[in-house]
Amino acid sequence: MNGYNFTDDVRRGLQTAREEAFRLRHDEVQPVHIVLGLLRLPGRTCAEALRKVGAEPSKLSEIIAAAVPPPLVDPIGGPDFPYTRAAKGVLELSMQEAHDLRHSYVAPEHLLLGVLKQGGDLGKLLEGAGVTREGLRAALQELGPSKQPSSDQPGGYLYSLSGGRGAMKLMGFLLFTAGPVAWLALIVALIALILAIRR
Repeated sequence: MNGYNFTDDVRRGLQTAREEAFRLRHDEVQPVHIVLGLLRLPGRTCAEALRKVGAEPSKLSEIIAAAVPPPLVDPIGGPDFPYTRAAKGVLELSMQEAHDLRHSYVAPEHLLLGVLKQGGDLGKLLEGAGVTREGLRAALQELGPSKQPSSDQPGGYLYSLSGGRGAMKLMGFLLFTAGPVAWLALIVALIALILAIRR
């Protein structure tokens, strides 16, 4: 789903999910690791939405810990753990949830909605703690979309692929009208843009 930005809160949460997998002696990132990672760094909007449905992130984290599989006897180790099919499914569902809410970004709250939409034991555990998909969606609609900061601010957003194409067109135009010094600056900017898109 081109054009969707993953917020820095999501990026940090997914990194924390890998750390959780390592800490719990697992070989791959599962949905439960994603939820634990997000609950450690939920972001303002997600934390407010959870409180609106009567769930405190720290308390919810304790409840979710009950769903953690037992540690492996001989885990391969990290740090770049692969995502299970179910974890990848959560990421895909989170983009659908963001689209349904007409948000142009994917934040921690969308990932939690993705887990709830996927269902299974983890979804049931969240529902048992009072976090339902309908309730969380209603809380998010009441709060309104998160204010989207610029990419150089804390909690900023990654450049989207669709935004990158617009910038490429602009650079193409400037290449034909710029002098030699500007050409060099544009080439450096192009390399930086490609690296930002690949992140």
